[in-house]
Amino acid sequence: MGVDRYDFAVVGGGLGGAAFGKAMAERGANVLVLERTPTFTDRIRGEWIAPWGVEELKELGLYDEVMGQGGHALPGFTISVGLPGERRDLVASARPGLPAVSFYHPDAQEAVLASASSAGAAVERGASVRSLRRTSDGPVLSVRSNKVEREVSARLVVGADGRDSAARRWAGFELRRFPETSEFTRDFGTRFLTGQMFEDVDADATAGHMWVNPAIGSVGYYFPHSARKGRAFVVFGERSQSPTTPDELVKACRQAGANGAMFATAKPIGLFATIAASDGWVDHPYGDGVVLIGDAAGATDPTWGQGMSTTLRDVRLLRDALSSEDEMDRACHDYAEAHDQYWRTVLTLEEWSTTLLLKTGTEADANRERAIDHWNDDQSRRPDVFMSGPDGYVLDEQARRRYFGEE
Repeated sequence: MGVDRYDFAVVGGGLGGAAFGKAMAERGANVLVLERTPTFTDRIRGEWIAPWGVEELKELGLYDEVMGQGGHALPGFTISVGLPGERRDLVASARPGLPAVSFYHPDAQEAVLASASSAGAAVERGASVRSLRRTSDGPVLSVRSNKVEREVSARLVVGADGRDSAARRWAGFELRRFPETSEFTRDFGTRFLTGQMFEDVDADATAGHMWVNPAIGSVGYYFPHSARKGRAFVVFGERSQSPTTPDELVKACRQAGANGAMFATAKPIGLFATIAASDGWVDHPYGDGVVLIGDAAGATDPTWGQGMSTTLRDVRLLRDALSSEDEMDRACHDYAEAHDQYWRTVLTLEEWSTTLLLKTGTEADANRERAIDHWNDDQSRRPDVFMSGPDGYVLDEQARRRYFGEE
């Protein structure tokens, strides 16, 4: 059996893998993108990109592709914590000076994968990667496509195959989670996200909508995809609390704080599903010819909407490292170090936000009231990582105490 050889073999042709394939093919590299599914189908997952992620999308030259396939600009964002919230102008107030973007995931995947192919990457659909082994000449993948098995050799294998990454497992990376002994895990554990697309929704279609109900530890979202159509989500800390029907999801959004009239005429369309929403990550996601990007490197709790932005950041960081450093091993270590630095900032603020806003009980209520009072007096206490991005923030113990209003 012959061995096909490439500069980069990408496991996973979703948004992260396809974006990387495009980026490196544009720079003259010989790239193979392997995608398991013949066609992309709807799943419950993030369909919102924060302004700092939109900046990454533009840096990668993919903004027009996503917007051309139904991407929807959201210059506003409204968050309500127990009380009606005010609309935030993201273009004026978030650091990139850009709107957020919502999109239908399968359409965006097709657009970005087509862009990778147009840039010169070899794209194989319906290709199942069976295993990975390392040799003195570099990593080798066993691939089954069109009922034929062959081997693919590459200077670098890029694992872009999501939260349940097989590439991560084959390469021997350790998936980390918050320790079972930590207070955070005891309080929250795994969270669960339920989603459904609706049409005929009466909502401001130029803003994302978020409602937090600290009394029951739930979060609801609605992200418009067009004037009266969009995806609603709700997050709970227990699987038994998760809605089991679209009507229950609407009820849960209202319990979280949604205006009752918003969904009065709404009609559910398409998929209804619930997924686990816990964090999981790899420290230094590179080793011995295999590098991880996107959810394979670090999957965030979708409660805070950072997954697409971190994926795009990974692609851009790896592209830039490989473009500026002649020695591939050093470039990949540079990428992994940069990934760890920004990832820790995002993960830390997610942990703080979950603890402060979603923990229930009398003591938690008092802590929350104290912190929000301090925020109202001084917004610098509240790092704008989720909208403006992690750059420039040092989330140390002093920052934690200021965030929680302890000093």
